[in-house]
Amino acid sequence: MKRLGIVLISVILLTFALPNAAYAETGTTTRACHDQLFGMVGYLFFGWARNSVTGQITYIGQIKYRIDKNGVRGGNEADVDFNDNTTSRNPDFFTDNGIQDNQWHLLGGDYYRGGGGAVGVHFKFDLSLATDVAECGIFVPLA
Repeated sequence: MKRLGIVLISVILLTFALPNAAYAETGTTTRACHDQLFGMVGYLFFGWARNSVTGQITYIGQIKYRIDKNGVRGGNEADVDFNDNTTSRNPDFFTDNGIQDNQWHLLGGDYYRGGGGAVGVHFKFDLSLATDVAECGIFVPLA
């Protein structure tokens, strides 16, 4: 009976410890893209965690964007579209009111993913009194 109690307590402790130990590596990724016509820059930042069993990135933390107008006149209604073409689901975070003040802004995130695939973001910058033709994109493979 005593041995059964010790085994039961060990199983309970392992059950609570596994979620914290399931990730072998965590980190952040920052990438930038440049519009070729006007020199505006879009930045993508996100946190991630790699599953210790599969070796795949299976968690995405906060997703942030930053837009540097680089001296170009423009408003604060940029389109910022983040998507994930993971093996199990396709989360999409979007704003059509993207602020272009060269500061980090939260777009979304904090989700679990199936692993594999890639994430990407597309920026369509807001130009002052003009058709929005300034744009760029970022593609980040997640192995």
